[in-house]
Amino acid sequence: SVIHGVRSFVPRMIASGEITGAPHHGIGRQMKVGKEEIVGLLVSLQRYLQRDHAADHAAWECRMHALRDGLASTPGVTVDIVGAFSKAGAVPCAVIRIDEDAAGITAYEVLEDLQEGEPRIFLNEERAWQGIIGANPMCLRDGDIPSIVSRFREIIPG
Repeated sequence: SVIHGVRSFVPRMIASGEITGAPHHGIGRQMKVGKEEIVGLLVSLQRYLQRDHAADHAAWECRMHALRDGLASTPGVTVDIVGAFSKAGAVPCAVIRIDEDAAGITAYEVLEDLQEGEPRIFLNEERAWQGIIGANPMCLRDGDIPSIVSRFREIIPG
């Protein structure tokens, strides 16, 4: 067989049982997991198990409520807190609905303005075709909410 213009001898060697050494160590050799990856996985699991998951969840809820409250007076914008947005699982997420007529702008335009402004803000655009922008608190720090609210107010002045 030919792979990128180079003749491959591996199929013939496999069929004959002649795979004896480098560079033909055997099937899957490039998929070998090193000790560094194993240690990294173990440390990650230990840190995950030691986290205060209830505190994480409370902080996420606080962020999403702060976002909802900050956008409350923005014309054409309503924010609901739901148990999950998209594939986020049991994470409280904000569903930001943009009423194009009342706001004078579409969800796509809001997303574009957020991404091109300063600071650059990227929110979930999966349901923008429905006029919905999603915000997942797992990707946000406490200090990010005022910036997001401020940028929304620049884009949709009230």
